[in-house]
Amino acid sequence: MCELLVNIGLCAALLPFAATDVRSRQIRWPPAACIAAAGVLLRLLPVRSDAAAGAGFALGGLAVGAVFLAITLLMPSTAGPGDAVVTAACGPWIGPEGSMELLFLAFLMASVWSLILLVIRRAGRKSSFPFVPFLLAAQICRTVVIMEQLLAGR
Repeated sequence: MCELLVNIGLCAALLPFAATDVRSRQIRWPPAACIAAAGVLLRLLPVRSDAAAGAGFALGGLAVGAVFLAITLLMPSTAGPGDAVVTAACGPWIGPEGSMELLFLAFLMASVWSLILLVIRRAGRKSSFPFVPFLLAAQICRTVVIMEQLLAGR
């Protein structure tokens, strides 16, 4: 149940980033850093049985986002650094596996959207679009799956 609440909280945290990305395509780093810090603190709460494991979980999630950030800085035409910073901010909340799932689902959704735009000729190969809404959609899908698993008693 605790993981479901954490994932719902992450969906709520991603909502303003998605709106900002759609509106201005500019992600401010300080709020994303605050979200990341909140995720680290959440994983270190004394409610958890092993704080060291929580720290490893949080740092592993941050590492996935850091790799994505390095890729965006080395190859600037791929994604914006703000997208990677938001991904890194999600890491402490959902850990390394969750971060990789989140990125995979977001890239999958973005690629389907790109194909649709190409087919209906609303965009070209060099067109860009906001990525954080796809992160939000992917996180909502992850949350629904977790909720379904809880309801099924897994």
